[in-house]
Amino acid sequence: MPVGVKGYLDSQIASSSDKKFHLSVKGKDLTLAPIKIHEAKQATSGKSSTLVDMKAGDGKMYQVEFETSNGQVTGAFLLAVKGKTP
Repeated sequence: MPVGVKGYLDSQIASSSDKKFHLSVKGKDLTLAPIKIHEAKQATSGKSSTLVDMKAGDGKMYQVEFETSNGQVTGAFLLAVKGKTP
């Protein structure tokens, strides 16, 4: 298993047929490319969260939060579209 958000994204993108990251949002597949990975925010017991700015094929910018536990990604959640909470 890849360690950290960058390793996770690299692995997901490499295994995707279109070389994009896919996130399911309200039952729809959102195809994204990472633009900027922000510094992780540490929580407790080896858990942290990392924000990633991502761009969709239509040019919209999204912010996705990745949660990790001991370096392994445990979840990904859409936080904002063009700076606005969805």
